[in-house]
Amino acid sequence: MPTEPAAPPRYPTPAATLPAAERVGEARFAGVSFFYDEALLAGIRPNTTPAHTHAYALAGPSPADYYYGVPDYLLLEQVRVDERDSTFPPLLVIQPLRTAEGDFFTGYPVALTEEWLAWESHLANQTIPVDELGAELAHPRFLETGNGRGLRFITPFAYVFRGVTEDDRYALWWEYPLVVPPNTPLETLSASDFSPDLRQLDLMVQTLFVNSEASTASSVPLPEPNCTPDARFVADVTIPDGTTIAPRTTFTKTWRVQNTGTCTWSAAYVVQPSEWPEPTSLLFGIYESAALAQPLPVVPPGGTAEISLLVETPPLPGYYLFSWQLLPPQPPVGQSAAFPPAQKFGTTLHTEVRVDQIAPVAIPQGQWRVTEGESAAYPAGTAVFFGPDEIRLGNEAVCAPVRLTGRFVTGSERTNFLPLLPPSLHEPLPPYLELVETDCTWPGLSQFILLDEFTAALALPNGFLYLTKVQSTNDE
Repeated sequence: MPTEPAAPPRYPTPAATLPAAERVGEARFAGVSFFYDEALLAGIRPNTTPAHTHAYALAGPSPADYYYGVPDYLLLEQVRVDERDSTFPPLLVIQPLRTAEGDFFTGYPVALTEEWLAWESHLANQTIPVDELGAELAHPRFLETGNGRGLRFITPFAYVFRGVTEDDRYALWWEYPLVVPPNTPLETLSASDFSPDLRQLDLMVQTLFVNSEASTASSVPLPEPNCTPDARFVADVTIPDGTTIAPRTTFTKTWRVQNTGTCTWSAAYVVQPSEWPEPTSLLFGIYESAALAQPLPVVPPGGTAEISLLVETPPLPGYYLFSWQLLPPQPPVGQSAAFPPAQKFGTTLHTEVRVDQIAPVAIPQGQWRVTEGESAAYPAGTAVFFGPDEIRLGNEAVCAPVRLTGRFVTGSERTNFLPLLPPSLHEPLPPYLELVETDCTWPGLSQFILLDEFTAALALPNGFLYLTKVQSTNDE
């Protein structure tokens, strides 16, 4: 078990122009600690995740994305206490880079280690990596942590700190969402114009301490080249077949499965959609609506494990069948010849559920933001507000009063609305479109498509404008 830091740094005294924290909390997890202003944070939700390329975005990896033999990443998600809206919670990631002997873990590709060497050179020489971070880098500042160093900078949405520990064994990534004055160049703002004040976040980062043995065990050992994977269904643990579930409800389906092959399972084994007859009603894109509730544990041959998927029911009535199979890991980089092609194996895991009503269309409400698009007037970061009787872009009341309605478009009628759908989503055509209609005449707002409950696409004369819902962490 990693030892806790014996004497981590205390919360520093702020500058005279920044009020002192009335209450200071301390977060500790697996050899990592930092202090925080309790006016900003209520605590942390610590976790670990197998080493993979998507860790900083908290996305589920595919087998090819794992770094075999690299110790697990430490994730410290922070719990905010205020009501400010944000698109994501604050997140601290501790990523193991090197062994105790100072060598990069062999599971990392050479290109990645070269990238880190270049970054460490920038930190050592205190030079700004403009080529990597972009010419619009705002508010860069080099900071010292309790036992490390790094660079903080600002994006249109967040405060970001990227650094390394003083022994170069761990990479540090700290991201905290900001409220930024709309339509104002970031470089023209002072630290106190952001919310929270950048200096408050700097103080928190400076207290970060990472023990040299914080994470040393890997959930993704090197795969075995000459074994045979197989699996046998043992029992349903949750959700019997035929269960009626409300539309757009996330449920956890769990099966008990035995490892009947000769390979040892690990977190690099994933579950993928299996071939199965179509449901008896509307063919819904069910295979995109499930994710592993947690990575597979290490399971030796003959052992059993419970495999859980988070599944979301469709928004339309029908009887739906969901089915998956296990898939072994991809071979390590440079070792493809020693491994057979990865193929799904073992028993089919399936569940059947009934949806007996239609869900309401998720009419946009509250704060959204432009995340990308082709509009010089409304660049990324522009605030969009959907109120009960108005729509605002930036500081403009584009439409008021206004009425918004929604409906699902299915069957052959879908082709009538292809101009509203980004071309990348035309093939295959989604089984339904979630259409929002308004009496607003501003381009793109009279009719637009909700891609999911958090994303909308507005069709403009010269392309598409993408909006993302700003979520409050207190909505969880």
